[in-house]
Amino acid sequence: MKLSILHWVKRFIWAFLLFQALMVLGFSIWVSPDSIEAGEVRITEPCPVFVESGTPCATCGVTRGLCAMGHFQWVRAYNYNPIAVVLFFLECGILSLGWKFRPWRASKLSSESKAQG
Repeated sequence: MKLSILHWVKRFIWAFLLFQALMVLGFSIWVSPDSIEAGEVRITEPCPVFVESGTPCATCGVTRGLCAMGHFQWVRAYNYNPIAVVLFFLECGILSLGWKFRPWRASKLSSESKAQG
């Protein structure tokens, strides 16, 4: 049975979402926010908006916040940037849905039609 292009596009999108969720959550567990602040781990250059104006932009603190969430430091993550808390739970939701639907396996409909045919 041939699978449609749409089926493969959906699989690709799920693969991309699951890969990036695993990378973000794995990174947040592996790196501590203390090591970022101490300069032991340098991920990116300092925020150009913060350097130029002295005021943090909307995404300042998201990386440290995600790392704090990975270490179960909820209040600290919220203090870094509230968006980090939302992103962390969004990534957990993507992994949960990916595990529930398991898009890497063949669908039940295609396996049932093979059994009947």
